[in-house]
Amino acid sequence: LHGVSPSRVEAIISNFTHAIHLDKSLRSEDNELKLEKSTIASCLAASGLSGEEAKKLMASVSTAAVKNALKANTKEALKRGVFGSPSFWIEGGAKPHAEPFLVFGSDRFEQIAHILGLEWSGVNPIYSNL
Repeated sequence: LHGVSPSRVEAIISNFTHAIHLDKSLRSEDNELKLEKSTIASCLAASGLSGEEAKKLMASVSTAAVKNALKANTKEALKRGVFGSPSFWIEGGAKPHAEPFLVFGSDRFEQIAHILGLEWSGVNPIYSNL
């Protein structure tokens, strides 16, 4: 997502997260994710990217630069002990968590927020049932 503004990156992540986790039409009867190019294009469009921007971004996936970045990120993740997704490398926590450390699991967001001294309002307060 190089060259994409931070607000658009946030929107892209939000739209993909919503689609992957809440859109039942993207799942088979066995709950297997069926992610197709049309779904990706739809998420990018919902994030405010023009058709041309989305097409360019989707085409960049197969470039050497993106593949090399993926290899480098994977190598760094393994070096840090990542073993699954989602994993988070946390830096800047309050003592006794001042040293960077690895957190695994989406059920740890509340603890991460606490360690970083941030307010936690749920995964997506807009869709919260609370």
